[in-house]
Amino acid sequence: MGNHKTRFGAECDRIERIHREAEKLMGLDAAWTIEVIFDPGYDGDMEYDEEHTIHATCAVTTTRPEYLTAKVRYFLPITLAKSDETMFFVAVHELCHVINSVACRHLPLGKKNINQDEELATERMARAIMAAAGMEIPR
Repeated sequence: MGNHKTRFGAECDRIERIHREAEKLMGLDAAWTIEVIFDPGYDGDMEYDEEHTIHATCAVTTTRPEYLTAKVRYFLPITLAKSDETMFFVAVHELCHVINSVACRHLPLGKKNINQDEELATERMARAIMAAAGMEIPR
């Protein structure tokens, strides 16, 4: 977490708590090692966003399914403006990327249609998990 703790301490604590609750709900805490990373910047600042189109992204996930490890990077300037309920849904959504990574790891990266299909499947899975848990799905 580094020096972000001073500026974003309470937000880091809030996101960590919400993320771990979602991980537990989904049963991922038993098998996967998932690192939560707090980023003081925006997703559009990252080098892979060549078009600078995703500044509103709350989080991104990278995985190594063969080792049951993942990293979820939360962008603190965006998460600060989101409610606990919305951030819980974001956490569930990102953790669905972890689950989907096992099936998607052989798909070619960077193909727009494939990325959109994977994102759509992840979103639908997150909504199903929230509904099954009896939780409201934020708009």
